[in-house]
Amino acid sequence: MGISDDAYAEQLDKLRAEVRQIHATNVSSGSSAKASPPLKMKNDDLDREACKVSISTLVDMWVLRWQDKWVTEDEIRDADDFWRIAFVRLENVNKIEKHTLGDSYDKVYRIIE
Repeated sequence: MGISDDAYAEQLDKLRAEVRQIHATNVSSGSSAKASPPLKMKNDDLDREACKVSISTLVDMWVLRWQDKWVTEDEIRDADDFWRIAFVRLENVNKIEKHTLGDSYDKVYRIIE
């Protein structure tokens, strides 16, 4: 005894409407559930200092900057281009632990030493 295609489609539409409503409420209330562009590298970044140093040096620099604290995506983005590039490199070699917070949907990151 399954659900009919029409009933399934109706329930799916209701869920999508709820998600849109929740998103609209969070955005209008100033919640951090805003869409930020992902942190990524550009072609020009390959010539920058953050791409010239070793991964182990980047790990050491991260620890000096943020210790073992959880850091938000906005903190990384607001720091400067060096940290944006360093983050992407560290994440690509699995040196960054990542979690999404359940109450705000913010992403937070911490170095893996």
